[in-house]
Amino acid sequence: MRHIAIAAALAAVAIIATLGPPQAARAGTIPCREVYGPGGGYVCGADVESHLFDTAYQVAPTQAASWADSMAMIIAYSGGEITQADILSAVFGPVVPQTLAPSQAVAYSTHSFTGANKAVTSTTATSVVTPPLTGSRGALRSIAGQLVADTPLLVITSRNAMVLTKIYYRADLFGKPTSLYAAVVRDPFPQQGPPMTTGIRLDGFPGQRFLTTAEYDDIQSVVQVSVANH
Repeated sequence: MRHIAIAAALAAVAIIATLGPPQAARAGTIPCREVYGPGGGYVCGADVESHLFDTAYQVAPTQAASWADSMAMIIAYSGGEITQADILSAVFGPVVPQTLAPSQAVAYSTHSFTGANKAVTSTTATSVVTPPLTGSRGALRSIAGQLVADTPLLVITSRNAMVLTKIYYRADLFGKPTSLYAAVVRDPFPQQGPPMTTGIRLDGFPGQRFLTTAEYDDIQSVVQVSVANH
């Protein structure tokens, strides 16, 4: 009996030891750590390599161009060489609209484009999250899962389009997302993001910024863009 009691005690200690800070093994590519201050806690994250967008990043003069440059960045991430101008020309010809409705941007994201080097790139858009995102654990987990799978996401708000490259979230004991902590985008449409989020620094890439809570809640489409370079 004494041996059984000792074994049970050791098992209990082992269980308690495993219930420490949550781990990000399956829920994110950014290790979990404790963030102190208002709204902090155990924060984990998921991201993609943001520097791979640099060759395609251009400041967008219009909302429609912000969609085109976001597409160009996602294509560049997969090794393609299609520019903002290539995309606008292929979709609209010589008459380019200033703005696009979110539904139009999603529809136009399935297309074929030809670059200056005559290489052809085909894209296929698939919506991966159903808005609203506000407070949705399912949406947050889906977004994190896409980034963990090395998939940058096209996000479209009522104002413009961007590429979602990194997300931080509060996590449960198993490292699964429970609530949003911060979201980072590459934004071709110049605007001022919120101040630095507690415990997180940006890398300084062009157009990189945090989303405000209002902007995250305003996301109307989250799109996975599959890219085939021919």
